[in-house]
Amino acid sequence: VWLSRGGAGMDDDDPPNVVTSISRHELTAVAQRDLLHWLNQTLQTDYGQITDVNDGIAYLQILDAIWPGASVPLHRLNFHPRTRDDRERNLRVVRQTLQRLRVVEDAPLDVEAIAKGGASSFSACNDFLRWCHAVVQRNCPAVSRKYDGHGRRRQAQTRQSRSSPSSANRRKGTPPAGNRWETTSSFSPTSTPKGATYLDLYDEPSDASPTMARREAMYEYVNEREGFVRRR
Repeated sequence: VWLSRGGAGMDDDDPPNVVTSISRHELTAVAQRDLLHWLNQTLQTDYGQITDVNDGIAYLQILDAIWPGASVPLHRLNFHPRTRDDRERNLRVVRQTLQRLRVVEDAPLDVEAIAKGGASSFSACNDFLRWCHAVVQRNCPAVSRKYDGHGRRRQAQTRQSRSSPSSANRRKGTPPAGNRWETTSSFSPTSTPKGATYLDLYDEPSDASPTMARREAMYEYVNEREGFVRRR
């Protein structure tokens, strides 16, 4: 049975009718390696295996590509999820987006199973990624060539930095509070955060000094729940 759902957007404008009820044949029509290639080509990423998408970032970007006028809240993502709780928070943003688009009933999103990580999360990660792929192929296959995944991540991170308390302090001319790096995060300027390769944290020029590279590697964002700030 085919159902065409007109997903109601997050604003007053109705997006184009999108088919989100997908047949089993469509869900299994692509090989795992081809599925990863499609994902990386669409989002300009380099995910190496299916379970890597349990961070929730790729899923929300695919929704952003399918519903470009629906104000999909990429800025609410934690672009450096380190724990299961971090992943669950990102995946809850995905689920809330599906609910607001009114397509959650068709989407096989199991937040707890995906966030678990490791081999045990493969089936849940695979199921939802295949649904995302099938929805794109059914409705808007051209997004693989047209969607600016890198640019959209940059926009979300810029919005996060502008809304962070440290940015507000600088705008007011007041010095920020003590360095909260030291007490809330194990990240250091010389370490490479998990996912740094596919999240495109910085593009280091070939002649950049080590100091400049470290400064470029650190961008501001706020973890909404834990409340820590990363800043230059």
